[in-house]
Amino acid sequence: TDAMALRNLAGSLVARGLGPAGLRRYHQTLALLPDDCATHAGIASLFSAWGEIDDARLAFDRAVALEHPPAETWSQRLFFLNFVPGLGFAEHYRENRVWAERIEAQVGAPPVFANPRSAERRIRLAYVSPELVAGHNQLAWLMPLLDHHDRQAFEVAVYSDVPRPDRGTEKVAKAADRFVDVHGLSRGEQAARMRADGIDIAINLCGWRASERTLFAHRTAPIQVAYDNHVTKIG
Repeated sequence: TDAMALRNLAGSLVARGLGPAGLRRYHQTLALLPDDCATHAGIASLFSAWGEIDDARLAFDRAVALEHPPAETWSQRLFFLNFVPGLGFAEHYRENRVWAERIEAQVGAPPVFANPRSAERRIRLAYVSPELVAGHNQLAWLMPLLDHHDRQAFEVAVYSDVPRPDRGTEKVAKAADRFVDVHGLSRGEQAARMRADGIDIAINLCGWRASERTLFAHRTAPIQVAYDNHVTKIG
């Protein structure tokens, strides 16, 4: 349609560094499709890049107020809120809970866990991430953790959702007691796999990403922890 063509043109102009021209095309798109979530989100991202915080927040609010906004738009908005001056932890938490409650309502009732409560067995830890690749800063602090866990007390697993594994992924796999590639599975299937594996504590290494928040809403383990990487955004 004409509106989609305008929106695509706007995105292309913005990607080429022609923000003002892209903004004009976004507004032309809204004249044809006033409730287009992607266009409102595009405007919000553009204003955010320009440091126009109030305009960006207004555009993000309009985007998520529409019917069935994508998870990625919620994620972008919550990430943006980290940079709003004066927004305290209580406000961050409240904003995140709004989205979390929507996700939880879609997932349904939490599962019942039957993990053995025995002091004689090792606790099963699971690190979960789609960013286990060479050159990513996540490996700089994750590898020392994997190397220095007390293996008599903990069994350390890594669940990888990396689309294109590389030498960094292989390095992580060698450092873990158990490495599980879950790429290609749905979030519900990934969570079910972790529950079936008897994970006791699941650690979300990418709290800001929409995909990981949705995964952990499915309840991967009796205890779920967010570590590093914008943990204010886990809801």
